[in-house]
Amino acid sequence: MPGNPILSPPELPPSQVPVLSAKQQQLIDQLRSRVPQLISSLKGGEEEQERLAQWTDESAATKRYLVDTKWDLEAAAVKLQATLQWRKEYKPDQIQPSEVEEEAVTGKGYISGFDKTGRPTLFIIPARDKSKDPERSLRFLVFLIEKITKLMPKGIEKMAVIVDYAGIGFFNGTPINVATKYLHVLQNHYPERLGVLCVVNPSLFLNGLFTLLKPLMDPVTVAKIHLLAVDKTSAAQQGQQVNSENGPIDLRSIFATSQLPREFGGSFDFQYNHTEYWPAIQRV
Repeated sequence: MPGNPILSPPELPPSQVPVLSAKQQQLIDQLRSRVPQLISSLKGGEEEQERLAQWTDESAATKRYLVDTKWDLEAAAVKLQATLQWRKEYKPDQIQPSEVEEEAVTGKGYISGFDKTGRPTLFIIPARDKSKDPERSLRFLVFLIEKITKLMPKGIEKMAVIVDYAGIGFFNGTPINVATKYLHVLQNHYPERLGVLCVVNPSLFLNGLFTLLKPLMDPVTVAKIHLLAVDKTSAAQQGQQVNSENGPIDLRSIFATSQLPREFGGSFDFQYNHTEYWPAIQRV
């Protein structure tokens, strides 16, 4: 049905897990051995400490934080502890659907489909954003990221993101202070979760926003961002390569057409229908 998202990965060859060197594995083991101390230093209750320990283990956090900090053990420990503190206070894994449903109704953000490597895809459409509550909007984004990590097949630790910036300008774009806060949460508490970010139809406003945010971003993250000047009814459907921030790219080189909604040049007949979508995402 048009309102049902794709939440199960297609049949794909087993993902190639990068081989770790002996030194890298040693660093992972060393950071992992510090986790109980990092958690106990937060002085939470026993149930809360167990929840944080489970997240650290299930999300392969030790490896991701070491990769993010270029295998600097001390820097990774500091950053991981900051995230544990944030998860203790913000409780991202305990956000209730009822808290953020009002943000979801318009279809401004939804999860559906997987790219060719098996990464689940998050769609963000700012033109549908009618929210007047930036804090709740941030919690909605975090809610979606927590859900998308649960959809990652075995061996997959990253997500794909498509943002459609059509219709966004200086008068309805995300304020720089709000965008900076979003970036802070994503970079500091979800490191190594972004596989690729494709921004469709970037506006002059986005170009300006990107220029302001770029110095705050890790170069590795910047390299994953592609700004695509795509006409969804022609260039994308014809498979033409278009200019982007990091060189020519075609959405269909990353996503199978069966996984892309028609509005993004794919063949998947999907239109956001909150009545159908919301129960489906809650079951994840």
